[in-house]
Amino acid sequence: MADLAPVPADDPFPRQRVRLGREEDHELELAYVDVGHGDPIVFLHGNPTSSYLWRNVVPHVQQLGRCIAVDLIGMGESSRLPHPGPGSYSFDRHAQLLAAFLEKIEVTGRVVLVGSEWGSALAFDWARSNPGAVRGIAFMEPVVQPVIWADVPDDTKRLYQQLRGPDGEQYALQGDVVVEELLPASVLRGLSAQAHDRYRRPFLDPADRWPTLEWVRQLPVDHVPPGVHDVVDRAGQWLAHSPVPKLFVDTEPPAQRSYRMRRVVRRWPALTEVALPAGRLVAEDAPDALGRALADWIPTLA
Repeated sequence: MADLAPVPADDPFPRQRVRLGREEDHELELAYVDVGHGDPIVFLHGNPTSSYLWRNVVPHVQQLGRCIAVDLIGMGESSRLPHPGPGSYSFDRHAQLLAAFLEKIEVTGRVVLVGSEWGSALAFDWARSNPGAVRGIAFMEPVVQPVIWADVPDDTKRLYQQLRGPDGEQYALQGDVVVEELLPASVLRGLSAQAHDRYRRPFLDPADRWPTLEWVRQLPVDHVPPGVHDVVDRAGQWLAHSPVPKLFVDTEPPAQRSYRMRRVVRRWPALTEVALPAGRLVAEDAPDALGRALADWIPTLA
């Protein structure tokens, strides 16, 4: 796939902004795409991307509902937290602001959630807390259970361990390795210079790169951090028994998450599975195929 041309980098969607309050005289706003009408379809990105990830997917389902693609706090065009540091961009903080955002824009029922990587974990957590509001959950490269270091592929384990260690701030904040190394390595097709620049834009200032580091440190490996370990574990237990329809978008070849994860997911009820030729960022490698899979699956939901 590496010899194929990158997917279109142009983004046709304007961003709106919603205020979620003030923190230390700093206005907290989330930026988001909001197009189409009907039942909401909410797109949640992971690290270190933004709503820009979904630019070529949304057109395939725009006629099926109100498509909302949000920039998580500190990412994309959304506000930065004041005085960022270790723990400021925690999973709990992202989940809290996401829940407030969805309530603010009146996304309260018949919701389809579409999550990539950490966006899937946020989708699972919100769905577990609001089970009656969810029509279905589509997810790719998901965070579905706590892991051990043996689950982390060798090609990323060393860098993850460095980022989670005492020199992590130097690698992520000064070296920007998440955006410059992990991001392009996640796209088998190759990331165009224009797309890469778009993903770089929120993190040009080293002080703004804290979200990219914190997401790596939030991955629950060997019970660390314990709070995220518990959140992910509870969501996994709920998903194992929930009748909510689920669409698992796997990759060919299988991407970073372990085969153990796939065995867990495939035991969940009400599961549909598709496999697409893609790396970790399915929406960059195979946006049209992903869009068609969503367009086929969403009309089947009650």
